[in-house]
Amino acid sequence: MISIPREHYTDRPITSPRKSVSSRAKRLGLRPENLRVPRIILLSLNVGATASLIRETRAEEVPWVYAARPMYVGTVAGSNVGIIWAAPGAPLATMIMEDLVACGADVFLGVGSLGAIKPSIKIGDQVVPTVAVRDEGTSYHYLPSRIKAVSSRLITRAIVNACDELGVTCHRGPVLTTDAPYRETRPKIMYFQKRGVLGVDMETSALLSLGIYRRVQVACILAAASNLTSSRKKSGPFYIEGSRTAKDAVLTAVKVAVKATTRIVPF
Repeated sequence: MISIPREHYTDRPITSPRKSVSSRAKRLGLRPENLRVPRIILLSLNVGATASLIRETRAEEVPWVYAARPMYVGTVAGSNVGIIWAAPGAPLATMIMEDLVACGADVFLGVGSLGAIKPSIKIGDQVVPTVAVRDEGTSYHYLPSRIKAVSSRLITRAIVNACDELGVTCHRGPVLTTDAPYRETRPKIMYFQKRGVLGVDMETSALLSLGIYRRVQVACILAAASNLTSSRKKSGPFYIEGSRTAKDAVLTAVKVAVKATTRIVPF
């Protein structure tokens, strides 16, 4: 068996996000120096959030280096904000965020969904992670295991205040991020539930870890699309739950994110 060598976080990578962005831009006939994005980015972590974010900010598509992941720029409180679909999963989300950091972004607010594991969290409630348990592989390429993946206090406070202002029920605390939603076993859920974890998603811990590594501000709001402790029959993993309540919860998360953004601009 071939073992994995210990990560050396100061080693230079073979390529960099900026070089990668420049290379892709040139292939698309774009001028790399013109690829400047807004400092504040709303990361859509649920496909249902993307169109709503675009609508709420009156965003329009701008030139960017992903054909399948267009970049939109809208306005909130008179300031430009970027919007891009960055899911599902930690590797994709961090790659997109890396490219955006390389182009000037330094404030990220993720808008997505999760499966709640705290029984009192209802489908439709919002969860605001303060820290994320790193049960995915991506974050370990950025931070050693001893470092916690914590969210930006500034953005977290703005999200919670926005929930209060809009009368939205939110729960603040730890979440679990996984790479394998089809391996959410009952013993594992019970283990984390007993330790106060609120729910499980697929991106948060990696995004928070990257934020610490790159020294940018990152936080998320996650709509409870399901409760994994419920006896109700599941139609699939939390990120594809299709109930009307779950879809409405994602739209509520969008409204909260936009309201929170008004509290952090100008940043």
